[in-house]
Amino acid sequence: MPRDRRARWMVLALVLFGAALRFASLGAIPPGLHPDEAATAYEARCLWRSGRSSDGRVWPFTVRMHGRYEVEATYAWLAAPCAGLPLPLEVWVRLPAAVGGILLLPLGYLLARRLFGAWCARWALVFLACEPLAWHYARLGLRATLVPPLLVGGLLLLCGPGRGEGRRGLGAGLASGACLALAAASYTPARLVVPCLALALLLPGLRGPAPLGPRALAAALPCLVLGLSLPWTLDGGGGARLDAIALWRQDLGPAALVAGFLRGYALHFAPRTLFWGSSSKGFWAEDVAPLLAVEVLLLPLGLACAVRRARRGHLSSRLLLVWLLVAPLASALTVPAPNPLRAIAGLPLWALLSAHGVRALRAALRPRIRARQANFLAGGAVACCLPFALWSYGVRFPAERRRDWFRPQNTAFAALLGEAKAAGARLRLDVGWLEASLVLARAARPATVTELEDQRRRVHVGGPRGPLWRARSDPQGLTLWRGRGPERRDYAPR
Repeated sequence: MPRDRRARWMVLALVLFGAALRFASLGAIPPGLHPDEAATAYEARCLWRSGRSSDGRVWPFTVRMHGRYEVEATYAWLAAPCAGLPLPLEVWVRLPAAVGGILLLPLGYLLARRLFGAWCARWALVFLACEPLAWHYARLGLRATLVPPLLVGGLLLLCGPGRGEGRRGLGAGLASGACLALAAASYTPARLVVPCLALALLLPGLRGPAPLGPRALAAALPCLVLGLSLPWTLDGGGGARLDAIALWRQDLGPAALVAGFLRGYALHFAPRTLFWGSSSKGFWAEDVAPLLAVEVLLLPLGLACAVRRARRGHLSSRLLLVWLLVAPLASALTVPAPNPLRAIAGLPLWALLSAHGVRALRAALRPRIRARQANFLAGGAVACCLPFALWSYGVRFPAERRRDWFRPQNTAFAALLGEAKAAGARLRLDVGWLEASLVLARAARPATVTELEDQRRRVHVGGPRGPLWRARSDPQGLTLWRGRGPERRDYAPR
């Protein structure tokens, strides 16, 4: 078989394998819906049925989640048509994220081939398909999951064949800017990272002989999104969420603020962050390593290779390093840090750096072994690490989360929510966890809709000042109480 044909079949096989990892048991792993997914599902269903958000706004750009926060409605609009599909609730709300994660595979391969060559691109595709970091965030119905494919698609259009002068170049710049602007508009932390990366492409050290017009057009659109959304983000509907997570709104002094930023920035690159998962950081899967174990060796080699090539004048390696530097900015400016979800714009970077690491390893071993043997060595290491990652994510993680997350029976939960809704109606019930939970409780399958809080679970009723209903499950049934009073109700599961 000719080498080019073998390479095409290999790329196709890797894309199909990565798609299988993102689609298999999509509704069951992660088990149950996170509260943010539940609220998104509720908004998507409202948009599908009436074209209005849950609070009655027509064609909204933002939606209210948990009765407290205004967030971007991009993902809810994409999930709205999926609400009409004959699919389980947990599947259709995660379907746009899964499709975006699958699109990231060919887009990432094409971008890596354009920047670093076909051989490095195939290895980048291997890691992009196999890294738990990449497939986990493609299995969550969250608006942040739209950022990586849009960002990579925008960079590909800017660095692709249509990057020349004239109408074709300006068209490519406009399309690239549209992708980057949509990425920035979909997720608040991306509005800091994406414009910084787009503006960096205008620097002479990164632009090289490429024409300025397309790149300026591509950088202008995400910067326009940032400028238009800044009042809403700081003082408008998005200000409530920013008050909760922004580092500079935590009553810290200047020295503590700088120290907190530097600490969060450094921890993003710490081995504990990259190779030991924690559910308290960025919706991650407990005890599942975000990256493969073999990347402990490959990432330092890849970083050294990228730095060496950047010093020699390779623009693509300089772009990779700048991307690596700006990706954690939003995560470092929020609490708690590090947060991989808020640094999701850098998700493809680890695959690209690991591919550079394989290149450096092959160069180091070239006098002793052949290139094909080096490929088999690296491929064998990935193949050895992958089964443990699959077992951790597909077996151990669901078992642990079923113990830690609240999944009551539909009958008991519907009774609980019915009473809470009746009480909340007299308390100015707003759309939040409770409304989303009630919709999900009527679905055919149970869903996770409450949040772990020590040994208790909480269901928020009403707006920011509404009371908290606390629920606790045990083998005897489901216990509910409000506030600190003696009011309690028990529901036995059926």
